[in-house]
Amino acid sequence: MGEIRSIDTNEYHHIYSRGVNKCNIFLNNTDYLKFMSLIEKINRKEGFVSIFCYTLMSNHIHFLMKGLVENGISLLMGRVLPVYARYFNRKYKRSGSLFAGRFKNKIVDNDNYFEHLVGYIWNNPVKIIKPEYLSKELLNGQIFLTQEEKSFAKNYRYKYFPENYNGPYYKTSSGQKFQDFDF
Repeated sequence: MGEIRSIDTNEYHHIYSRGVNKCNIFLNNTDYLKFMSLIEKINRKEGFVSIFCYTLMSNHIHFLMKGLVENGISLLMGRVLPVYARYFNRKYKRSGSLFAGRFKNKIVDNDNYFEHLVGYIWNNPVKIIKPEYLSKELLNGQIFLTQEEKSFAKNYRYKYFPENYNGPYYKTSSGQKFQDFDF
């Protein structure tokens, strides 16, 4: 597993990783489900993190999460990524690294960055799979989606957002912007 990277507890982080040489890390539905079952199983047992949202793309992953215990993010990712890589290598009769180095993280240090990041993660499937859907309209750093784009993003299968979340910058009727998702 290598050295544990110190990451602040109780602060949100953008966690991301991609396949070595941008290769696919998910080849079918079973692979996506295996990855998420590892996250869920390990986190349910250990209580390492709280996940706000995520999206899994064919060759990379994005999570918005915060550690609940000291170095929780590093502990979770340090267990999940190697186990998933072993599963993938055995299944597809390959060897060597699956992920391009260690996972990357950026601390989410203000509300504007949080909102931008949620929109970025939400839009990632649109940007990658259906780039013709992505509107270019930006206003004060906010991304506005057409109904077609919003529908595609909302129905993309390999992502999670809170149940009451309806796209970038959605607010609940109480005015509360977001809530955490815990396994």
